[in-house]
Order: sequence, then structure tokens, then C-alpha cells
Amino acid sequence: HIEKTFADFVKLRDDLYECCQSSHAFLNCAFCNEVARYLLLGAVLPGALLTWMLPQQQRTKAVHRFVEALLLLAVSCPVIEADACPCQEKLPRYLYKFLFEASDPTA
Repeated sequence: HIEKTFADFVKLRDDLYECCQSSHAFLNCAFCNEVARYLLLGAVLPGALLTWMLPQQQRTKAVHRFVEALLLLAVSCPVIEADACPCQEKLPRYLYKFLFEASDPTA
């Protein structure tokens, strides 16, 4: 059983956004555009505003939906080695690490 804090979800969001923005020198691929669009415009994303406005139960539901949406993005575009951008390769790894490895309390 891996426990995550709300701050862990915020860090995941920030790390994934950085990944999709830094994966291409000039023009993002369709996958990175979709990841960025979701991370910027998703209905309820982890962040300071959500922390202040919603009770704990609703925050829990929100981060559950956040992770589900990221998992759907990860499986919607399978990695084909010749065509894969760095974000397509890293997003599933980031999610796996987030879901199955304990957070580093010193990070």
C-alpha cells in the first residue's frame, strides 16, 4: 500500500507538464499537445486552488480522476519505438513510479 500526499499529485502534474514541454525542440507532437492540454485545462487538477476549495473527500475523488485520465492518455498512444517522442516513453514510467513506489520524504 503506497500512500501519497496531495503535494505528491501536484509534483506529478508539474513533472509531466515539464516532460511534455521539453520533449520537442520546436513543435510538440499530438501526444504532447494532448498531455499539455489536459494538464492545463483538465476539469479538476491538483493544485493550491483545489486544496483550499474542496473538502478532503472531493479532493480524493479529484486526484482519482486525475490519475485515471493520465492512465487513459498513457494507453491511448502506445509507444512505437521509431515514432515515440520522449514524453510517450516517460509518461508511463512516471505513472508507474508514482503509483507503485514510495515517495521520497526528503525530496
